Amino acid sequence: MNLMNVLIAAMFCRSSEERRGVTCWGLPLLIWGEPGTGKTRLLSRLAKQLGLDAYLRMSPAEQGEGRFGVVPVPGADGYLHYPPPADVAKRFETGRGLLFLDELTCASPALQAPLLGLVQLGMLGGYEFSPHVRIVGATNEVQDAAGGWDPSSGIMNRFGHLDFDGLEAHIWAGALLSNFSNVDDYALVESAAALEDKVIAQWPTAYARAAGLVSGFISRRPDVLHKRPTKGSSDKAWPSRRSCHYATVALASAKIHGLTEQEEDVLLSAFVGAAWVSEFRYWVDNADLPDVADLADKKIKFVHDERRPDRTLAVVGAFAALVIPEKAEKRVDRAVAYYQLIAELAKEVPDYVIAPTKAVLDAKLNVTTLGKSVQVVVSQIFPLMQAAGWVKVQK
Repeated sequence: MNLMNVLIAAMFCRSSEERRGVTCWGLPLLIWGEPGTGKTRLLSRLAKQLGLDAYLRMSPAEQGEGRFGVVPVPGADGYLHYPPPADVAKRFETGRGLLFLDELTCASPALQAPLLGLVQLGMLGGYEFSPHVRIVGATNEVQDAAGGWDPSSGIMNRFGHLDFDGLEAHIWAGALLSNFSNVDDYALVESAAALEDKVIAQWPTAYARAAGLVSGFISRRPDVLHKRPTKGSSDKAWPSRRSCHYATVALASAKIHGLTEQEEDVLLSAFVGAAWVSEFRYWVDNADLPDVADLADKKIKFVHDERRPDRTLAVVGAFAALVIPEKAEKRVDRAVAYYQLIAELAKEVPDYVIAPTKAVLDAKLNVTTLGKSVQVVVSQIFPLMQAAGWVKVQK
C-alpha cells in the first residue's frame, strides 16, 4: 500500500464545500503517528513535489490563539474584527496551497472550537482561504503529546484519519546516505495543475457512480448512516452524514487516481471506519450494478427487480448524479434517457424516482428543450412529487 497515492487522492478531489463561491479542492486529513516518524517531512516534501504555491505549518499549541484569528481587534469602524495574521492572508491569497496543522492533540479545548470552522469551512477568524488551499493535519497520540488533549468528536468527524509509521527501515537507511534528498518512497508525482485537470475531466461520471453505490448501500443499511462509536472505543473514524458524504467523494477520487482496492479501502476507512467499508464492499460485490454511463448511452438496459430495491435506488441515484452537473458530458441526450427510464420505473415504484427527479429538475436543466415525451413524463411525476411534499402546490 502506497500512502502517497492515498494522500494524493484525498487532496485532489472535488469537495462539496465552497469558499468564495467556488467548489473547494481536497478532503481534510489527519495523519497519526508516533513522535519522530517524519510526518512533517512527508507533508512538506509532498507540497514541494506537487508544486503547491503556498505551504505553511501552523501549530495551535506553539502559536496560540492570536495565530488562529480568535482574538478580537478593534477596527477603525468601531467594531471588533477577527483578522488572521497578515503573513497567512498574504501567503494564501492566490494559487494552490497546503495548510498544515501540526500537533493537533496539543490543542487546548479553547482552541479546538475555532479549529472546527478552519477544518471544514476554511475560515481563520474573519478570513476565508482560497478554494485551492488544502487542509491537512498531523499529530501524535494523546499520550505522546506534550500536554495532550483528546480532540472533540466534532473535530474527529471532520477529518479523515490515516496512520503513518514512517519510512521502512531499508528505505530510510538508503535515504540517510543522501541526507534524504532522494527518497524512493516519495516518487515524483504529476504537478498539481495536471492532477486537477484530470479530476475535472473525469469527475461527473466518477462521482455519479460513487454516489449511486453509497446511496444504494445506505438505502439497504440505513442504520450505518450515522453510527457513533461506543463509549471507550478507540475508533477515530466513524460514519455520520458528513463523513459518509466524504467517503463518497473519496470513492470517486480513488477511481480517478487508479488506487488499488487496498489503497481505496484505506482511504474510505479514514472517514467512516473499517467496519463500514467491509460491509459496503460486501454489498457492492453482491449488487451486480450496471455501468451507469453505458445505461445513459443506451448500450444496456436496466430492469427493476422487486427483490432488490436497493439496486434500483443505486442505479437511479447514479443516473441522476450523472446528468445534474451543468457541464456534464452528453447532458441533454443522457437526460432524455434518464426520463425514459423514470417513465418505466414510475409505473412500478413511483416513490423510488421522486427524490432523484427533484434533484434533476432543480439542476437548471430546461425540460422544455428535451422534447414532448420528457415533458409528458414530468407532468405524470409532478403530482407524485406534490403529494410527497417535494414541491409546493401553486395556488
